[in-house]
Parts: sequence; structure tokens; C-alpha cells
Amino acid sequence: GIAQGVSGLCLFSPSDSCQLTIDTNTVHTHLKLSDNNKKVTRVEEVQQQLPDNPERTNWFYSVLGSEGFNSGTHSWDVEVGDSTYWDLGVLAESVQRKGELWSRLWRIEFFEGKYSACSPSAPLTVLSVKKTLQRIRVNLNWNRRKLSFSDPDTNTHIHTFRNTFTEKMFPYIRTREEVNVLPLTVSVSVE
Repeated sequence: GIAQGVSGLCLFSPSDSCQLTIDTNTVHTHLKLSDNNKKVTRVEEVQQQLPDNPERTNWFYSVLGSEGFNSGTHSWDVEVGDSTYWDLGVLAESVQRKGELWSRLWRIEFFEGKYSACSPSAPLTVLSVKKTLQRIRVNLNWNRRKLSFSDPDTNTHIHTFRNTFTEKMFPYIRTREEVNVLPLTVSVSVE
């Protein structure tokens, strides 16, 4: 596969989907960008001297996609590989970026060997995932108010949130490991 030998999280989009890029203004101060903003690495000891702009999150180790969506269907794939801790989902534009983000965040997570789903209106729900996932497909159908997660390697559904999105939603990633945005050269069919 294209991500063999890469540790951490790797992002890429199918050619007929959105191009997921990281918004440099949202990068947490314990994360460092490199490789033309395609690689995000956690910085444990020294916080980056980044401007405290309103878009930047100060909660956990998170970044947002540079483009938000308020209509249409958008998909992106995330290579999670052997990562031991990550969250993937969408965050509402209106959320206050300083402090906790739970009030407008829909996500699945992998933590302590378990997959879970969480949204503003539902408690953390453990998901019954049969195998260790290597890639996750995130599919936001804004018009139908659906956010779905699946395993693109096996075409297996993981979880779907149904909500009444009324505002722009941004791709959300939280990790304690490494994130690599891959070039748009992967051909994956989206159904």
C-alpha cells in the first residue's frame, strides 16, 4: 500500500472527493507542521510560539481541515495504521475553539484498544469493530444530515451519526502521534 512504513496517521482523499488539507491557523501548540504542511508531529516538551488566533484550538492535540462544508457530500480517508490514540470527525464552525470542543463535535475515537463514538447529544458509545482498522473513510452528507465512518479496505460500515447540521462543518482530527497528509494520488471508489 501507499502508506507502508509510515507511522501515525496519514490523510488522503479519493480522487473524486474533497482534498483534505490542514488549516495552519488551527494547529494546537503541541503540534508541529512540516513537509509543506503535510506532516503534523506532536511536540511533547516545548510548546510552539504560535499566535493565539481565534481559530487555534487549545484543547488536546487537534487540527481542522482548511475547508468547511455547509452543503453537499464530502469524503476523505485517514490512514491510522498502528496509531494507538486518535479521534476523527467534524466540528461545527460556531464552536468556541478555546476550551472543550464537545458541544459541537461529532467523532469516533480509538483509545486503549477500543473504538467509540461520541456526539453532543449522545454519551460515549463503544463500537463493536471486529478487526484493527488501518484506514477510516469519513463521509459527511450535509444535505441529508449524516456523518458516516467506514473501513474502505473491507467496505464495512463502522458508525453513522444523524443530526440536523445547520452550519458549516470542518474535518476534525485529534492525535497523540503523527499525521501525514498524502498527495491526491490514491484512486479509491466512493459509493
